Amino acid sequence: MYVLPTERQILPNNTTITLNGTEYKILDTKGRGASCVVYLAENCSNNRRVLIKEFYPKKCDITRDENNNL
Repeated sequence: MYVLPTERQILPNNTTITLNGTEYKILDTKGRGASCVVYLAENCSNNRRVLIKEFYPKKCDITRDENNNL
């Protein structure tokens, strides 16, 4: 019997991700809902702080790969 993961794999602080060719560093997790996770992040090229909303529903068979992709 397969059991779904009980916890989402939230990105840890100081993780660097690339979105549309721009690198961001995760500073903190600001919120979690039933379908999304919101992170406070910093643009690595200009130090601008932004919120990044990641669509990551609970209770779905979604895991991260070695590059932190869902």
